[in-house]
Amino acid sequence: MTDSYWAICALRDIQKSLDTQKYDVATHHIDDAINAITARDAQSDPAPEA
Repeated sequence: MTDSYWAICALRDIQKSLDTQKYDVATHHIDDAINAITARDAQSDPAPEA
């Protein structure tokens, strides 16, 4: 599955966690979403020139 898929899943989990006031769980999923998004960005960026 793609990194964007995992980011979307993490964001949905964040929303559910916030709705039920499970802030510690939401914080964990925020980290997951950030990591998935940055991993996708890293794959998209062209290699830096040496």
